[in-house]
Amino acid sequence: MDIPLIEFRKTLKRNDAILLICLALWPALVSLLARVNSGFFVFGGVDLGALEFTSLLMMFQDMIFLPVLLGVYIASMTFFQEIHGRQIYMYKDIPRTKILNAKYFAVYGIYLIFLVLYLVISFLSYYTLFSGVDIATGTLLVHPEDLVPLVFECFQVIIGILFYIHIGLSLALRYHTGVAIFGTTLIYMFVKTTPHVEWAKYLTPVGFREILNLGPNSVVLTLLISLAVWCIYNIPMYLLNRRYFKNADFN
Repeated sequence: MDIPLIEFRKTLKRNDAILLICLALWPALVSLLARVNSGFFVFGGVDLGALEFTSLLMMFQDMIFLPVLLGVYIASMTFFQEIHGRQIYMYKDIPRTKILNAKYFAVYGIYLIFLVLYLVISFLSYYTLFSGVDIATGTLLVHPEDLVPLVFECFQVIIGILFYIHIGLSLALRYHTGVAIFGTTLIYMFVKTTPHVEWAKYLTPVGFREILNLGPNSVVLTLLISLAVWCIYNIPMYLLNRRYFKNADFN
């Protein structure tokens, strides 16, 4: 079996990965609480279609930070624990870059499964549970003109979470779990303060949460700029991680 699949299957069997995937049931829980009038999910005077509902849940995923913390913990178990526990001896004849890429694949693959399930369950929950709530319209989208901003916002949330997980992964490669989680949390808190400084928010890979006024192609241009800034941070991080991993002593 190919090494990325070996790493992925090994990671998928762990309790931390299972817990993250189980967190994809959150939209169903939110819908159920809203259905029984618990006051947990109330937006006075706001009508929600399926896409608006899903977009709100995506923003909530970003706000609670729990998926990121679980992603960092998964990365720590995948990197720090195996390196310092000298559990990677079985890969001694395989190029280290291939091992590193396989571990990247495992960590991000688990989050991808969570994300797909989260989106699917959001839609299913809306039409089966949340549809009985007063603010639910039962339609796909209340205001068609909001489609592009909603999709854009969801995409920005996703690349933001991937960035935070990469920060945590980079720390987990070098330090134990507590340092990785604490360091990622500090970065998260710092980035969340930048929107209050107009010029500073665009220096971060998750600062483009609204579409810039750049003319008729504003959406595309804003997306390209945000992806370029995202790559400026993430590509050097990967290259530094690859260099460190090549020199790591786990023989």
